Amino acid sequence: MDINATLASENFAAAVDSSASVEQASQVFAELRSLDTNFLNTQGFLTLVRQLNITTQSSSALNSSQRRFHRDLFRLANQKLVEFSKTHQAWQVVFEILLNSAHLDDQSVFQAASILKNKTMFDYVAFRVQLDANAAPSI
Repeated sequence: MDINATLASENFAAAVDSSASVEQASQVFAELRSLDTNFLNTQGFLTLVRQLNITTQSSSALNSSQRRFHRDLFRLANQKLVEFSKTHQAWQVVFEILLNSAHLDDQSVFQAASILKNKTMFDYVAFRVQLDANAAPSI
């Protein structure tokens, strides 16, 4: 399953909408649970952050079951972002986002910066290897 296609799918976007059916919600949870965050690209990351943001912004006009769905979706999306932050792919995605942040929303830049901060704190060896690999050889 392609994580980036799943996150961009109409089912995922519709499930966050207050008119989502129980079937749509169940399908979204099943798709999110099975996502392999090792293959998340920049667009997939931005979509996941956007969905995370939507679930927090639209909860005031929802009934209790919809609020519970949004809370559960938020937790799952957050869990997937945490899993993604532990992957090697996260280095490339967050660098790309931070280097091209002029046209991005604050939440996306904040999530990328938070991941970079955590990766440099807890995965410094991989960070050094990445920097050394990108550095031009001295002559």
